[in-house]
Amino acid sequence: STVLEVSADDAEVLVVGFRAEPGHTLTTQRNAGAGAEANGKAVAGDLAKPYSKVGDWRTQLRQDMRIEVLGTKRRFYHDPANSKYLHYHEGDKEWWLSDKGHFDSAKAFGYLYCAGTPERPPPTPGPKWRIHRYGRWITSPDLHISFAPNTFDEGSEGKDEDESDSDRGNAAKDLYIANGGLLEDDMVVISAEPNFEDEAQDVVGKYRPMEQFRWRKERVVKVDYKRRLVTITDAPTSVYHASVSYMTRGYWEPGRKTISLDSDTIRKLTIRKSGRGSGDNASDDVELGKALATTTVCGLRNLGNTCFMNSVLQCLFAVPQLAELFVSKDEIGAMLNPGNPLGTGGELAKAFSGLIQNVAFSRGKTQVPNVFKQVLGNFSPRFAGFEQQDAMELFNTAVDLLHEDLNRILKKPYVESVESGSDPDDVVAKESWRRHKLRNDSVIVDLFQG
Repeated sequence: STVLEVSADDAEVLVVGFRAEPGHTLTTQRNAGAGAEANGKAVAGDLAKPYSKVGDWRTQLRQDMRIEVLGTKRRFYHDPANSKYLHYHEGDKEWWLSDKGHFDSAKAFGYLYCAGTPERPPPTPGPKWRIHRYGRWITSPDLHISFAPNTFDEGSEGKDEDESDSDRGNAAKDLYIANGGLLEDDMVVISAEPNFEDEAQDVVGKYRPMEQFRWRKERVVKVDYKRRLVTITDAPTSVYHASVSYMTRGYWEPGRKTISLDSDTIRKLTIRKSGRGSGDNASDDVELGKALATTTVCGLRNLGNTCFMNSVLQCLFAVPQLAELFVSKDEIGAMLNPGNPLGTGGELAKAFSGLIQNVAFSRGKTQVPNVFKQVLGNFSPRFAGFEQQDAMELFNTAVDLLHEDLNRILKKPYVESVESGSDPDDVVAKESWRRHKLRNDSVIVDLFQG
């Protein structure tokens, strides 16, 4: 278990974000703080129950949305010295040496590869390891892959060390020899001949065994809320790339399965919120932000053929009341309705707020609406790509989702449609609007509907 102590000197509210692997839970305990008085002594105040302020993202799942699904534990090897990862690619049944980004995405992409089994990388001599040199994949006799005990470092021989470390090293070496030179936790050593070392600095090193849960992105096919089941599939993926020293190929076949909607082996899609367009570069000066939000002129960069989206965003930026509200993340945070199944759990409202904050404090720099597009594309997959779309359709979709994220009606009542009959149009219109407001009441309704 892990104990995390947090404190807030002046803040009335302290929010702790928690995310862990399946099977882990969060408990809270308050050890200090002003609260009610008992017998003339201050006692600790109450804490909100864990997870009580978290929206149930499962109620907002839609067809074709992407979520993350927990796979099996994968074994890999890592060398912190060169930040490279040796990992097994299941689709091609190959071991690959890759950088972190392609290791995280489990792609057949990297500097070296060799066919093998998931248990461990094959040593040399034996199966042929191929390295990318001279613009092509070659088999080099100057490159060697071997194993060594993880607890015994040959480089430590001859060095001054205390008795316990020496004994431990000798015991590990004896066990290594007794087991025929292979152990479960062996590290992989990649070395090169002297005439090849300069060109192989990206790959040589000592790679220690590690394990981790693997989360992969899959697409929702169907959600059965009555039986609490969700059907998911992994769409076919192809990646092709050429490089002087870095190469990729491969794909995996699509599959489909149905699992419990309440399973802890699924989680909502992780949106990378960094760089311009995320709100990270904005100032905390709300009053200055409100003034700048209505006067700043800022360009938006196209992400493919997304000029239709940028034109809609510029129109929304030009609504003063909307810009002044969304430039304050605290005001938006207080308005969120994360439990609304018709919304995005507040994700789109927060992404739009972050974008407006960065636009307001852009100082003339072009902004990239990538976070807004990621969130909108996940909840409305027709806008997930980079091809041309209808601007009015995007406006209707985005504004409707923003409305549901900020809807003041927490539990919508059932409302029957209005029968016009022989009543005058103005009477029917007033009654329709009254019933509409019973289910829909937000700043979007205040500004855009009537």
